[in-house]
Amino acid sequence: MRLLAKGDGIIDPFQQDRAIRKLQHFCDGNFKLFMPAAVKREYGETFGVHLNQIRLAGFFAGGHADFIAIGWFIKTAQRNDRRMNMIYEKVDGIREAGHWRKVE
Repeated sequence: MRLLAKGDGIIDPFQQDRAIRKLQHFCDGNFKLFMPAAVKREYGETFGVHLNQIRLAGFFAGGHADFIAIGWFIKTAQRNDRRMNMIYEKVDGIREAGHWRKVE
């Protein structure tokens, strides 16, 4: 699996591998255990999962039993910029409108 980034080409394979291992660690445990250090509320009920330079944007379903990741981006600045905030807002809109479906 390779993650592509707009303008940046392909993510450094080392960073990608670290992010995937970290995500697997979150999935093996429970995302709630990593709050607020690596899983942070960003907008409304939308959370960002911090995987080194990669961010997953999503929300919890069924309490904190399931994390639904809707989008991702590469964090390019220390603080969230307008582009990042727009992604979190869109994800929160998808959550509010119910335009997602959990696949069993």
